[in-house]
Amino acid sequence: MDMEEGVKKELGGALLREVDVGISTSKKADLVVIKEDTVYVIEVEDELNYAAIGQALAYSELYKQRYSEKRDVKPVIACSKIDLDLKLVCERLNIKLIKL
Repeated sequence: MDMEEGVKKELGGALLREVDVGISTSKKADLVVIKEDTVYVIEVEDELNYAAIGQALAYSELYKQRYSEKRDVKPVIACSKIDLDLKLVCERLNIKLIKL
């Protein structure tokens, strides 16, 4: 199963690629899934890492600002390898993980 299929299977909804989220500079979320009441801003990595956690949090906040989003915006990381310590961090920060 490829990355987009895995995300689509897990979340459903309309899937967009390389979505601009930056307000003053060019920043792009890898994927965004839009559902009726929730928007998922998704960072895709081979392995869960600190940078992915920061990007998922930052890009979800920037998305809210750029698009004046009223729906719930949730950060997501889709990856094939998940470090257990960083998984705990994601759980505490309410970042959804999708194992590909």
